[in-house]
Amino acid sequence: MLFKGENSTDVVCESKVEETTIDRSDDYVIRVTDVSKAYRIWRDPAARLHAALSHIVTKSLPEGMPLRRLANKRIERMYRDFYALRGVSFEIKRGECVGIVGRNGSGKSTLLQVLVGTLQATSGTVSVRGKVAALLELGSGFNPMFIGRENIYLNAAILGLTEAQINERMQSILDFAEIGDFIDQTLNTYSSGMVMRLAFAVQTAIEPDILVVDEALGVSDAFFQVRCVNRIRQLRERGTTILFVSHSSATVKELCDRGILLSDGELVSDDNVGVVLDRYFALNQGGGSIASSNSHQLGDAGPNENIATEITQRSYSMDRILEGQSAFKQWSQSERVGSGDAHIENVQMLSGEGLCELFAFGDDATLRIVVDVKRDLRDALLAFNIRTKQGIDIIHGDSRMTKYGLVALDRGRYILDWKVPINLMHGEYFMRVVLSSPPVDESHSWQFIDVIPYAYRFNVAPKEDGMIGSLVAAETDLTISAVTDAREKKSGSTVID
Repeated sequence: MLFKGENSTDVVCESKVEETTIDRSDDYVIRVTDVSKAYRIWRDPAARLHAALSHIVTKSLPEGMPLRRLANKRIERMYRDFYALRGVSFEIKRGECVGIVGRNGSGKSTLLQVLVGTLQATSGTVSVRGKVAALLELGSGFNPMFIGRENIYLNAAILGLTEAQINERMQSILDFAEIGDFIDQTLNTYSSGMVMRLAFAVQTAIEPDILVVDEALGVSDAFFQVRCVNRIRQLRERGTTILFVSHSSATVKELCDRGILLSDGELVSDDNVGVVLDRYFALNQGGGSIASSNSHQLGDAGPNENIATEITQRSYSMDRILEGQSAFKQWSQSERVGSGDAHIENVQMLSGEGLCELFAFGDDATLRIVVDVKRDLRDALLAFNIRTKQGIDIIHGDSRMTKYGLVALDRGRYILDWKVPINLMHGEYFMRVVLSSPPVDESHSWQFIDVIPYAYRFNVAPKEDGMIGSLVAAETDLTISAVTDAREKKSGSTVID
């Protein structure tokens, strides 16, 4: 592992023996090339001891000697290599905010430790440019027997600040951490949340070139998490490169514009954060905890809800209901999942009776979903989400919010028409559509019959009579009343008790 001098702006960690030359014309701050990290899993403790002794005995023997080859083969049968990372490659440019997602054990934390240099990769090359601040393990860089104030000096000095710089930033660190008089108590008296507050305040006060956060925000209270997210936003706006690991898809969507998905130590997706999170969802759609954790997007209904069977019979022109199908097929190829019991044939958004891709604020649109049911469905849930181009779902609707509830659908073709008011800020939006079935009991998860993360793209034009101040405008009813003192009992006034 090679570290450049203190005055250099580069820190280069190399797992290979030979040095690499960094081209400063590139705008990347992190470059990972074919990185693998293997751990040796021994059969038992005695096998590890036996291998060490065998190595001592045989290391003086010539390479080609049969006794040495025999000993090496015996040692190889005593262990197996577990790869926490395998052949991972990517580049991150200056100022990017990248969310790293994956199930537990997928290699996220191992990757971050390799990036910051606390672990050395088994093979591959990692190049990191700039000053790095990392929140990997709670309390790392702190001494539990030092008071909080002393730990600030210790941790900031490790990160490269001089005593004068630490003194200059001390008050802002204390103000952000908000741990009060505990700053003069030893760290072993702190709660885990207080340790995280202090660590985050110090790490972000140095204004790093690269900030690495590994699930650290999860131990703090909700109010401090909001402050941390705002601080991360400020750092991002200043050009700090951020690597953020979290199991909260909402936080990842909010902070990051790019995502990296790991599975079993391999990089399986590197794309727009919305696309990566959909891929993460699709990759685990059959696995209990992941599917269950996403069930709130579809609702928490049980299988005992009333199932509506009154479905209107109506004739449709096939040309009309399949209009725009070629574009839909192109969009729906991305991360589509489902059991195949039913197939969504087309998704349209209509203004009146015509297909529409540009709406004005306040328009009444119709979301039309054409479904071909292959096998009888006992209790189907029909749902949609309107999402931003970053993948953030801002509006949800499902059949349980209508007169139908969970729906019984026999084999055949169905048209689902949703009335959707376009009370949205101007911009580009996408439609996510879902056909699913609830779990039969608590040991099962939702069954996804057909889920299309990006089924239709549309735009909303700027509001002509004044912009709205949020993504969605609420439909409200306002009443304004002039107040009259009830004791005066003026003629014609209304008295409210």
